Amino acid sequence: MKPIKIKKVDNSKTNDLAKNTVNGQDKFLTTNQGLRINDDQNTLKSGERGATLLEDFQLREKITHFDHERIPERIVQRRR
Repeated sequence: MKPIKIKKVDNSKTNDLAKNTVNGQDKFLTTNQGLRINDDQNTLKSGERGATLLEDFQLREKITHFDHERIPERIVQRRR
């Protein structure tokens, strides 16, 4: 039986990235008003497969923020 050769792993890129990485374990998500939220990926629905409710203020806040996002490529140039 032949011994298995183990490649030496180059961790230089990982080590370079580590100095710019922040541990966010003690951080939490908040709304624009500062209210702590556990999850912003799920919405309120009427039933298991029902329609999304507009009573979900977190969803409305996300939609509003997305709709008002400024995209430089979409800005029409002002004519003089």
